[in-house]
Amino acid sequence: MIAKYGRIFSALLLICFGFLTVEGSVSILPLEQIKAGMKGKGKTVFEGNIIEEFDVEILDVLYNIAPKRNMILAKLNGEIFDKAGVIQGMSGSPVYVGGKLIGAVAYSIGDFAKEAIAGITPIGEMLSIERKETAKSSFSPQIPFKKNLSLEELFEINKEFLIPRSSFFSEGQTLAPLSIPLVFSGFSSNAFERAKVFFSGLGFNPVRGGLSGQSLKGISSPDLALREGDPVAVQLVRG
Repeated sequence: MIAKYGRIFSALLLICFGFLTVEGSVSILPLEQIKAGMKGKGKTVFEGNIIEEFDVEILDVLYNIAPKRNMILAKLNGEIFDKAGVIQGMSGSPVYVGGKLIGAVAYSIGDFAKEAIAGITPIGEMLSIERKETAKSSFSPQIPFKKNLSLEELFEINKEFLIPRSSFFSEGQTLAPLSIPLVFSGFSSNAFERAKVFFSGLGFNPVRGGLSGQSLKGISSPDLALREGDPVAVQLVRG
């Protein structure tokens, strides 16, 4: 089913090279100071590894869209957004107002919206994840195991443990989470198509990659410096 050296990569955009680094080196604009009409800049990679800035206009701040969840609503301006809207895969792109970090692009309004309206997760909520203590539980879920599992059986078992990211509703509009590219390399066409159905329902955008058999040497170089908006790929499975 899987060719030699088959790999799955999940690609995402780095917020600010680590939560702890963000707190220590980047100025943050608190959510309560963010108002409609403010303008700022975002950073992302549209092609290759070149970080580009784009204009952002704050439209509103949506409070309590879910328990302990708020969202900043913003319009993304630029020629590429006029043509394509909010781009799938740019989740995590940092956004700044007055040079201060306010959060990261995470949601978009509909697939056919006339304007590129994005939902931005406030940076305060993102940092709170790092501080949150892991809840201790006496219950430990058990995954059924047998020697030979078919792909369908594996997917069915994991449905109980994998929860799709939630969409939110505001003033008749649906704010859907941006999908994260999931790159399959070394998989047969049949295996990829079967896996695609499952992962698409979990907020991923499965795509075919061409890294099979190539060396990853140098990718994890200690001299590699990550910048705000840089694309990052994490190897999830190798075999």
